[in-house]
Amino acid sequence: MTSLDTTAVPPTVRARTAGTAGTLDARAVSAWFGDRKVLEQVSLLMPAGQVTALIGPSGCGRSTFLRILNRMHELIPGATLAGEVLLDGADIYAPERRLTAARRDIGMVFQKPNPFPAMSIYDNVVAGLKLTGVRASRPEKDQLVEECLTKAGLWREVQDRLRQPGGALSGGQQQRFCIARSLAVRPKILLMDEPCSALDPTSTRRIEQTVRELVHEVTIVIVTHNMQQAQRVSDQCAFFLAEQGTPGAVVEHGPTEAMFSRWTSAPPTTSTAASAERRGPASPRRSAPRSWRRPRAGWAPPTVRLDSSSDLDVQSEHGSCRGGTGPARPDVGPGVPGRRPAARPVRGGGPARPADRPGARHLEPDDRPAAR
Repeated sequence: MTSLDTTAVPPTVRARTAGTAGTLDARAVSAWFGDRKVLEQVSLLMPAGQVTALIGPSGCGRSTFLRILNRMHELIPGATLAGEVLLDGADIYAPERRLTAARRDIGMVFQKPNPFPAMSIYDNVVAGLKLTGVRASRPEKDQLVEECLTKAGLWREVQDRLRQPGGALSGGQQQRFCIARSLAVRPKILLMDEPCSALDPTSTRRIEQTVRELVHEVTIVIVTHNMQQAQRVSDQCAFFLAEQGTPGAVVEHGPTEAMFSRWTSAPPTTSTAASAERRGPASPRRSAPRSWRRPRAGWAPPTVRLDSSSDLDVQSEHGSCRGGTGPARPDVGPGVPGRRPAARPVRGGGPARPADRPGARHLEPDDRPAAR
């Protein structure tokens, strides 16, 4: 195989056209951090022009696998790996393969946006050209900046402030801005490590729209915790799993529609069905609201009586209690200085009559003068 020296004749922007999506093939990839093994024989084919979602719980090795695809795992001290990663049939870890060439073909967007703080929006987008040794004239750079920001859905929002710092953008704008910067070098593969984990629903929707629009010209591999997002944007899924004390591995992979339809329509397991049979039908009393329950036997509503203190004296079969605007007043009655006398019953029955004032005399039926 003949290796091309990219430093002898620097490439131009025109030499790298869009629509060159590549196929990525990982074969028996294993990874270690020191003596701790974190990935075990992971083999996965990521076809060209498709979105592959890596799903699974935290700590199962998805982000480590993504860094291996971009040759970033080897930068960690004490990290080692085994296996092959082929891009269109060529091993990216081959000795004759330049690191800059591998990074140019395989771009990456991280979980946290990382715009260059000392550069403007314009300089951030074209920074990859200088780092990879790509020559471009000023009109070509202007066209490239507009093209990449348009693909990332950001051109209308920043076209009037291209010379302002990239760090002045919002979180969702910075994430799309980093996608535009990755597209400037015309990658064949675009890796995304949970790009929407810290974004609001509106920014997440825009990122997902950008992913679906870019899939026609670049192969996308995305790591996500959101199962609904994986179902919306991906063409195929790979489920990673790492049990207690064991390295992560791919336990299932295939087309997204087939995987999610099987999960949602799967019958209950034997243990779940047996538990439901043991419990039996749900009790209507247990599931009914509290306001619908019948009162217990022997229950009677409380009776309320007003006394002279305008407090409430509640009496029922369970005892008595006082309420109203003030505390209980057991010292109400005749002979207590400063207190209004309690009401006294009318002779012969009838409701109680409160006294109008202390010392007032009420005529009883026998004391009333005879009618003339």
